[in-house]
Amino acid sequence: MVLILFHFAVPFMLLLSRRVKRHSALNLVAGLLLVLTLFDIFWLVVPSFEPSALRVHWTDITLVVGMVGFGCGRSWANWRQAAAAGTRSQAG
Repeated sequence: MVLILFHFAVPFMLLLSRRVKRHSALNLVAGLLLVLTLFDIFWLVVPSFEPSALRVHWTDITLVVGMVGFGCGRSWANWRQAAAAGTRSQAG
């Protein structure tokens, strides 16, 4: 029920608003969808390995931290590259 509500209904209702799409609240909607996608994948995969109990292992946490770190690092590198290209084109 949580997945249906927060993975579809809440983002759908938020994205109907023009104000949300024009301001930084769109980043929050995207972040919510990313977190819920990770939760959804975890919910589907983990019971196949441990059918008797739902356990969180330390590697599950480090995987999420690594993925977020990689994504932030790539975004930062792309931002720096775009900023450097913009600086060069203005100077010339």
